[in-house]
Amino acid sequence: SVDAVVTDPPYGIRYQNKRSPKARIVNDERPFVWWMWEASRILKPTGSLVCFCRWDVQEAFRVAIELAGFTVRSQWIWDKKAHGMGDCARTLAPRHETIWFATKPLFRFPSGRPASVLEHRLIPGLARVHPTEKPVELMARIIRAVTPVGGTVLDPCMGSGSTGAACGAEFGFVGVEIERGYFATAVTRMRKTPVGSRFHTGKRRHR
Repeated sequence: SVDAVVTDPPYGIRYQNKRSPKARIVNDERPFVWWMWEASRILKPTGSLVCFCRWDVQEAFRVAIELAGFTVRSQWIWDKKAHGMGDCARTLAPRHETIWFATKPLFRFPSGRPASVLEHRLIPGLARVHPTEKPVELMARIIRAVTPVGGTVLDPCMGSGSTGAACGAEFGFVGVEIERGYFATAVTRMRKTPVGSRFHTGKRRHR
């Protein structure tokens, strides 16, 4: 059993980076939600789920989260302090991402109630090792807000390992990644952090 599930799954938006057109994300054809029932099954009754998404697919994720047995409690807003690209002529400049926060019945915040807005500058495109990589410092803030010290965090869509790196020496970490290249990057990253000796991986089915 794990104490928290913290993840940034494929949103189902067919993400494409204009700087790197070949940098595609596996399972990004539709909202990738098939892991949620298993996550709910192994999460402790005192645990919680933190799931990144985006405004145009957030309802699909909310429905899947509730069907998996979680209770949706609120949303975090990540203010990225800088906007992305997209349709510059017809859409607002995207400066934020939404994050669903859901819990099991016995969850309580381990160290006080966090605010609903997280301000943290995104990683510049050329500095990323994964096209949708999240800052380690942002992930650390989230993990500390929902996970008791010494607890174990699961990320079923590990990417380049930002969540695992954020666990540091305070938390155990279990990570799963389907892309061999990103998996190798995450393993290298984990070995450079205190979580390295407790790093576990697994496989998920490609859908």
